[in-house]
Parts: sequence; C-alpha cells; structure tokens
Amino acid sequence: MTIRIIKYSAAALYVIFFALLIYYSFYFKRADILTGILFLSSFFFLSVLAMRKNPGLVDACLFYAAAISAVIISAAGFYGIITANSVRISGILGDRAFEAEAAALIFVFISARYIFGNEKKTNTLLSCTAVFLSAGYLTVLRSRTAYLSVFICFIVLAILFLRARKADDNNFRSRLKKRVLVLVAIISISAAAASLIPFQQPPERDSLKNLVSGMFNTEGATNKSRIYFSKASLKMFVSHPLAGVGAGLWSGTYPMYEGKPFTDANVDVNSAVKAHNDFLELISEYGISGFFYILLIAGGLISLFRKFSKDIFYAPYIFVIICFSVSSLFGFPKDNLFAALFFLACLAAGLPRRKMTIEKVDLF
Repeated sequence: MTIRIIKYSAAALYVIFFALLIYYSFYFKRADILTGILFLSSFFFLSVLAMRKNPGLVDACLFYAAAISAVIISAAGFYGIITANSVRISGILGDRAFEAEAAALIFVFISARYIFGNEKKTNTLLSCTAVFLSAGYLTVLRSRTAYLSVFICFIVLAILFLRARKADDNNFRSRLKKRVLVLVAIISISAAAASLIPFQQPPERDSLKNLVSGMFNTEGATNKSRIYFSKASLKMFVSHPLAGVGAGLWSGTYPMYEGKPFTDANVDVNSAVKAHNDFLELISEYGISGFFYILLIAGGLISLFRKFSKDIFYAPYIFVIICFSVSSLFGFPKDNLFAALFFLACLAAGLPRRKMTIEKVDLF
C-alpha cells in the first residue's frame, strides 16, 4: 500500500511537472529542456515495459553495455590523462564529474552482479576486467562525490550480505565471501597501478589526506559555493512553492538570492551554472511538482529492496539507484546522459507490480 501511494503521488506530481514544463518551454523558449525530458521519459517508460516483458534480456543488455562502456570510457580517460596531463577534461564525456559518475555507476553495478550473481567464466572475466578498469579510473579522477557514493554502496552491500535470502546456506555464504575477497584484491591492485600514472592534480586532490579533509572544509571554495547554492535553491522554492522560478532558470535566478560569490575575487572559483543538487534544483525550478523525482526514486528503491528479499537478482539495480541518488545530492548527474539512462533503466526494474519470471540470458 505504501509503495502504491508513493507511485500514484509521483505520477500526479509528474503530470503537473510536465504541464509546467510545456508552459515554460514555450514561454521562455526552452524547447531543448522539453525535448530532453521527453526523451528521458520515453526511455524510462519503454524500460519499464521491457522489464515486464523480459527482465532477463534487459539485465543481459545492461551488463554488456556497462562492461563495454567501462573499457571504452576508462581507456579513453587514461589516454587523455597521460597525453594532456590533466583530469578535468580528459575523457569522452567531456568533464571529470561526468566521467566519475559513469565510472562509479558501472563499478557498483558490475561489482554487485559479480558478488551476487552466478555467471559463466566468460562473463566473470569480463566483470573482473570492467571492475579493474573502472576502479583504476576512479582512483585517478579523485572525485569526492563518486567516492562517497561508492562507500555508501559498500555499506549497503555489507547489510545485504548479512540479510541475503540464502544467508543460512553455508555454501552460499562461503561463495559470497570468496567473491568479496577477490573483488577487494582486484580493487587494491587496480588502485595501486593507477596511482603510478604521473599526472597533475590540483592541490586539494593531490593526496588522499587532502581529498578527505576537503570534504569537511566549509571554507574551501567548492564547499562554500555548494552551501550558497543550497541556500539559494531553498529560498527560490520558498518564494515560488507552486510553480518554481521556471525551467532552466536556476542559474539566471541564483544571484538574486545569494550574490556573495559574485565578486572579482571569486570570479575564477564560482560555478553557478548548476545547483550541484538535482533534487533542490528541480523543486526550485518547478516548485512542489519537482518532488515527483524524489518520490519516484523512493518508490523504486523501496520496491527493489522488497524484491531483493525474495530474489538477489535485483541487487545490482539497488546499488545503481543508491549511487546515482548520492551523486544527485552533490552534483547534477541528471544532465549526464550516460548516467541518467543507466539509472532510469535500473529504476525501471522496481516499478512492475506483477511477479516477473526471470530467465538468464546470454547475448554472446
């Protein structure tokens, strides 16, 4: 009953959200935003239908897409870092934040699938390769948001490991322990190898100590900006709770609510293009209807946890949603096309209500 209420509430808010989006798109001439939302919505609904029809095939497609993407994204990123001696714009996704979001999603998805799944040798080798490359790439990207999202996923992994449906089966527990140890070994070797690559990092990321301490430094430029962004977003929502400030207008409206960073001294550190929090950005731009996004994620995640209690098939999807949601608190992964599509495909697994018959599918 709880999930049904959440889903219906999300659907109702989405109708209002979409109506506002159409109005804003014509009034402010932002057809690009309307086109993007239409594409993502269509992809999500098609993913839900595909999950209802053949979840095994969708799962296989996601696995091979994630594994191949890990190879392509990581290889291109390493090449860019070595040749350009920089991580800011080294990869094919165009930005270090987008690269880290993609690598983190791939990493948690493949890791969970390797630990809880029962793959044939070819897929196991592919999984280990994908984990090795994505872990190494995350090491050199030094993204605090990606590290935090992966860390939270590992905490959830420990909880799920203890509460797995077959936890009373000694053979099952033994197999899980072995795979966790293998995974830890792969990550350790990958991180050590990636650390040997010579490249230039900004001072706040040149060591693990500076990286971790920077998370809690409220006087740092990055954290201070995020505090301003969050305050401004909440003020926008309070001022325009019903319809928000308008689609895509966060960056133009932000200085009216928090103008402190807009000084000559801060011109090089200000990054007020996005709110760096997808949830706050949506409610500030669309008002109450922006909460549909939060309800949609909550409903899908709760549903997946319930399904996981009966079938460990759903474990990888849970980790992707958690990883994406944590990233959404500190960044804007909804604007990262790869991350958004991967997230929506996994979220779709939690929405079908009827019992699904899952059959393993191998594409190759």
